[in-house]
Amino acid sequence: IIGNDTTNGSTQMMTFAAWVLKTDDGGGGYGRILDFGDQDIALFSLSTEVLQFTAKWNGSAVHWRTDAAAISEDVWAHVVMTYDASKTGASEDAYSDPKFYVNGVLQASSKTSGTKTGTFSGITTNSGYIGNSYNGGSGGRAWGGNLADVAIWNSVLTEADIKALYY
Repeated sequence: IIGNDTTNGSTQMMTFAAWVLKTDDGGGGYGRILDFGDQDIALFSLSTEVLQFTAKWNGSAVHWRTDAAAISEDVWAHVVMTYDASKTGASEDAYSDPKFYVNGVLQASSKTSGTKTGTFSGITTNSGYIGNSYNGGSGGRAWGGNLADVAIWNSVLTEADIKALYY
């Protein structure tokens, strides 16, 4: 329902939310909060406590990150990421970028690689994972810590909705 199959009900919009307690860097320094397909759509933390979201356009990964460490080890944080892949246009600037919120506060973020033009690939392979990833069939990207109240919406929640979830 968050993929690209609009014929069968996909909105191409998504909000992911979770309470996270990071106690180590997780598998390979890429501890997954959520991963759909083989990194078709993924939300995770890097070893630097930066949050990253990956989505595939035309089968190629596009990566966005918070501009600075967004969470701290050994401290619970409420993480929300929203993305609207249905917004497209003639140039890459017309396409939507994801928004990251930590404890109800919007985080500065930017695209770090890839090109978000053409067709949003959605989820094209394998299963969905909470706290790990498919990673070519080997797993190995386990979240290092605890996750609670993981939620997925097929819409983009407003900032007011996100603050209400946190408070």
